[in-house]
Amino acid sequence: MPTAQVNEEGAVLFYEDSGPPADSTTYTTVVLIHGLIFHGAVFRRLLPHAVPKNLRLVSVNLRDYPGSSPYAQSELDAFRSANENVQTEAITNLEKQRNEDGTVSGGLALITWSMSNILSLSFLAHADTLPHATKSLLDKYLRTIVLHDASIATLGVNPYIAATSLGSSSTVLYSPLRDQSLPFPERVKRFSTWVSSYYTKVDDLATLTPDLIISREPIQGAGKIPTVQRMSPEEIRATTDFGVLERSHDSIRLVNSRIYSRNLRRALGVGMEGEDIPWPKVKVLALWCDTGIVDTVWAAKAIYDLLHGEEGVTREVALQKLEGANHFVHWDEPELFVEAVSRHI
Repeated sequence: MPTAQVNEEGAVLFYEDSGPPADSTTYTTVVLIHGLIFHGAVFRRLLPHAVPKNLRLVSVNLRDYPGSSPYAQSELDAFRSANENVQTEAITNLEKQRNEDGTVSGGLALITWSMSNILSLSFLAHADTLPHATKSLLDKYLRTIVLHDASIATLGVNPYIAATSLGSSSTVLYSPLRDQSLPFPERVKRFSTWVSSYYTKVDDLATLTPDLIISREPIQGAGKIPTVQRMSPEEIRATTDFGVLERSHDSIRLVNSRIYSRNLRRALGVGMEGEDIPWPKVKVLALWCDTGIVDTVWAAKAIYDLLHGEEGVTREVALQKLEGANHFVHWDEPELFVEAVSRHI
């Protein structure tokens, strides 16, 4: 079981490496980091499509997932702290837990899916705090960071919205994890179907309104059955760890949203014209799925608004729609996903 040590305390991360494409010295190394509950094994369907695009794929399991070290109690206490400064330091320390092995001959790209966009945005926002050797290595090789279907929680976006149809009231965007009417085990149980379902298509972020986002409904048929309902029991067992939410990751998800909002703005260089940003040549590609869950579509809308806002964005950022795709496009349509990514890295 390959692992890499990532801090002085001896914590390790499990990883799977496709290896370099045969007879290639110019391949791009793509590091894939998973989301909540579904760990690195969910990327295995991408492997057959990587070599034709001259890609080497390395998927990493985050802390507290199979093969990787659990969090120390002191780390969990920091995530759960009422002190915003303590939480900020804890999240900044998360993004420093990586391994650099030098195998980046043709450049390096980082893809973070769903909840792990917390890490990529913190990484980019606080790159100036990295050790000099790490920063120099990545400065030489890092090309692109892909925000793959980020959620509103990872961007610090408020789930409460005011829609015209509600009059003076507001509503919270629905997620089983925010459904206080359900006991915690039931929230976790319902999450996988909700997050892997297909919903009414969103054609254009520019015209997306609160009324439209709350009116979307699940759709089925013609290949639109929720992904987890098409996975075998063996595939579910091989790709998930449902216990991680209660053990540690719900605490990370619920860190003060202001921290995640600041990281997003600094990572993209919002309102930073004339200021230095870390790795100014590193591009950001934000992928969003137009039939995905409300949390990720509304997050894409938030990024769209930043890119078109008056403050301006100093980093090169591309926002790309994956048509007809849901949150599990890398599992349902792996060739489409690899093609979309390879054009930008």
